[in-house]
Amino acid sequence: MSILNVWVSKTKALIGVDTDGVLGGTEHVEFSKLIPLVHANVVFASRGDREFLVELFSAFARNPIPVTFDVIEQHLTTVVAGIVVRWRGLGYIADYQFAIVGWSEVRGRMHAIWANGNTGDDGIDLDDVECRLAPWHDSLGRAPVTDSQEAMVAAAQGQAAWIRSQPGAAGGGRLIVAELTCDEMQIRSACNLTT
Repeated sequence: MSILNVWVSKTKALIGVDTDGVLGGTEHVEFSKLIPLVHANVVFASRGDREFLVELFSAFARNPIPVTFDVIEQHLTTVVAGIVVRWRGLGYIADYQFAIVGWSEVRGRMHAIWANGNTGDDGIDLDDVECRLAPWHDSLGRAPVTDSQEAMVAAAQGQAAWIRSQPGAAGGGRLIVAELTCDEMQIRSACNLTT
């Protein structure tokens, strides 16, 4: 269970992910759950199987056509369908959840797409989001608006504590926060979530 938090305004976006992952069911290690496509000023971030994130990112990073946020959005369902068909052919069924965040020339603002699906199904649920925190549990209270680095840290600390209370769950490590504007991207380790 990983942390994936997104907040978007017209001019700025914040994306937060944790780094904790599990190998072999028991060994906790750090994984990257956020990948920037620097030339397009776009960030791909995910929860669930990290291989899905890598394949999704690679499909656009290796694409021979000029890639922008709007191009990614236009071709997203086709690319995801291709990944799903390949995984299903290999007998690998898994849930996936990801966000793609960047500057949309079409909209003239920052924008985020949130996706949920399972490689055993043909469909994908896509939402335009302004603020979403995952996971979020009722015991954490009302989900805050994570419109600053400090708010992103506070939310993630609560999420990490809740995740660690769940048997066998992975979530914690460091909180990595990306801040995007129309022409700038900053990525930093914002805090340690396991102390």
